[in-house]
Amino acid sequence: MSRTTGAFYVMGGALGLLITGIAPGSEGNRALVGTAAAVALLLGLSLLGWGPRLPHGIHHGYVAIATVLVTIAIYAFPNTVGAIGLASFYVFVACDAALFFAWPQAFAHIAFAMAMCLWVMPSRPIHPALPWWSGLIPAGVTFGVGVVVGILTRMASEADIDVLTGLLNRRGFDRALNSAIETATRTGQGLALVLVDLDRFQKINDHLGHRAGDAVLQRVADTWSKLLAPDQRLARYGGDAFALLMPNTTEQAAILLTEQLRASVTTGCSAGVTSWQSGESGSLLVSRADVGLYRAKQAGRNRTVLESSRQLPLAVELREAIDRGAY
Repeated sequence: MSRTTGAFYVMGGALGLLITGIAPGSEGNRALVGTAAAVALLLGLSLLGWGPRLPHGIHHGYVAIATVLVTIAIYAFPNTVGAIGLASFYVFVACDAALFFAWPQAFAHIAFAMAMCLWVMPSRPIHPALPWWSGLIPAGVTFGVGVVVGILTRMASEADIDVLTGLLNRRGFDRALNSAIETATRTGQGLALVLVDLDRFQKINDHLGHRAGDAVLQRVADTWSKLLAPDQRLARYGGDAFALLMPNTTEQAAILLTEQLRASVTTGCSAGVTSWQSGESGSLLVSRADVGLYRAKQAGRNRTVLESSRQLPLAVELREAIDRGAY
């Protein structure tokens, strides 16, 4: 959010400074327009630099300020054609609001931008005066673009969500995993991954029907979601398999949480736990957790097995030999 909003600010500020410098006209207040553009540029740079550290609510202020700055620039611009062109910047506001805010907040920002556009266009104190309807087209475009961007954004977001449980699906989880690996690489924090599979789930579908199986999946998802911290991401990875991503978590802490999750549901389940090491890909991490899940199934199900990323090659060979019964 901060990067996108910051980019809009920087783009608008830079374009505002450029057009202020080259547009003809002696009326208006060119200095005020340049100041508004410079403020926009500085706010954009501040968002790009410190935006991720800011609370989510602060971004509402940034979007509202953007609307005000555009309005000031349109009002004081010394050239009528340039003022009409500046009205297109309201679209930046609509796109930003539609991308990152819920519909009620997004519509509030879009409505504010439309109201400012409809007011400022005929209110300019510069000759020739614009008619009352001059703001209808830019206001209408602002509304239309905002709604379309909001719909497309939400459609793309739903592509990452499992319809049955409301959790992330495999695609959404893989995106979250790659993002978490980038963060862990940058910060040096730990990262743990758990794959959980419901034991003998097929029997539930066979004996009670798929509707009963769906109810079990929903109940498990709801129960586990309530036990997780905000930064921990749970996904329905496929069928009766779930995946849990835990940033800044050790293997032992991941095991303890996995045991809590397993104990919170009546359905038996097996789990494989592992952690990320610097330089590893997301697919390698998932593969190692899957090995742990396989070992849990082979060992009798309904248990958690750690497939540690820190195991020495000899330890791995000994463990595989024991599993094969090669004493």
